[in-house]
Amino acid sequence: MVTDKRRRNGVFYTPTLFVDEAHKYIEQAFGKDWKDEYVVWDCACGTGNLTRDYKFKELYMSTLEQSDIDTANQMGYNPEAVKFQYDFLNDGVGEDMFDNSSLPEGLAKAIDEGKKILFLINPPYATAKNGGSSAGNSKAGVAKTKTGERMLKDGWGGSSQNLYAQFLYNIWKFNESNNNIKIALFCKPLFMSGGSYEAFRKRFFSSFGFKNGFLFEATHFSDCAKGWGVSFTAIDNVKNNGKFLLDIVDLDDAFAIQKIGTKEIYNTDGELLASEWVRKEIKSSKTQDAPPVSSFATVKENGNSGLVSGALGYMNNGGNNVQQNNMMVGIYSSCYANAHGFSIVSENLTKASALFLARKSITGNWINDKDEYLAPNESHPDYQQFVTDSLVYSLFNNSSQQSSLRQIEYKGKLWDIKNEFFWLSREEMMELTT
Repeated sequence: MVTDKRRRNGVFYTPTLFVDEAHKYIEQAFGKDWKDEYVVWDCACGTGNLTRDYKFKELYMSTLEQSDIDTANQMGYNPEAVKFQYDFLNDGVGEDMFDNSSLPEGLAKAIDEGKKILFLINPPYATAKNGGSSAGNSKAGVAKTKTGERMLKDGWGGSSQNLYAQFLYNIWKFNESNNNIKIALFCKPLFMSGGSYEAFRKRFFSSFGFKNGFLFEATHFSDCAKGWGVSFTAIDNVKNNGKFLLDIVDLDDAFAIQKIGTKEIYNTDGELLASEWVRKEIKSSKTQDAPPVSSFATVKENGNSGLVSGALGYMNNGGNNVQQNNMMVGIYSSCYANAHGFSIVSENLTKASALFLARKSITGNWINDKDEYLAPNESHPDYQQFVTDSLVYSLFNNSSQQSSLRQIEYKGKLWDIKNEFFWLSREEMMELTT
């Protein structure tokens, strides 16, 4: 199905209310006459949701699917626009820069002559890294484009796995020959905060700067799950202080957009991540094979194994942001099967319990789901009390799944796993039963 294919590729249609709100923010950022002063290019236009209710002096609309262009023409959307089928992540992507020869003549000329250009886009959000494994859910391979390959070659790191980051990279490349480019886009806010985007931010925001924007819940897109946010950001071609302060918006009872707060999207660039801080004591320790578990009592034969010798247990520590707190954080007596974690030894026990408390005590929502964890201030006067509380918390939380297992089979052998977090010996427990 075409709809299923588009969903796997991260395609979402922008609701009209939020398009109208975006136009207001663009006006605040770039002036009330921006539709006349700028050459506007929606290079992921679909059927034209971002532009169809407005008129532009010079508008270009391109999309991967010719059927979208046909639909927009049949519906009479933006008759003033030049519409064309174009693969923005593959067509014209050369070794070092774009080949503009495949673009409409007017657009290529505007780029070459340094005219004021505004990219107005809602690009696909898909990433190659996806938890789904079923044939209809996996997104493996969606980020394999000429642009993604070039990003990797140029040292843009993990951001190359995301399609909307690839769109921004190509716009950044256009900026090399035309430094009169501005951007207005809907996307996930991860490019402003995620640790895997540090190389991206260092390069991209050396040429661009945040102007304004807003954050709203993804459920306002049709059929989207709860718990994650979508940002709209207006981006200038002037470098600024790297702050990302967004208005938080939602619908009121009359289905009108209202501002309900503000949110600073921060990142960990140049900071010590909590996920690195907690591993410091075991950074150079060798691991040995051990039965990997996927729950307190389930061994996964083909899971990723590896436990430091003499470890007290293992903490699954998936990701480094709030979004992962519910499903990807837990403490176990043996290594966790997905390998997104670390061995707990006596030297980092209190760090592990402190991080466990910091992660499990915060409930994720669409506003904070991309918030990253930094190393704590260990000199704070209340830190030791926090650590003491965290040790108790880590024993009784539902995600504290330490358990002893006797004679379990793994790789053709029988193993005994001790629960080092239980404070009574077998003999003491036997005494309590008599």
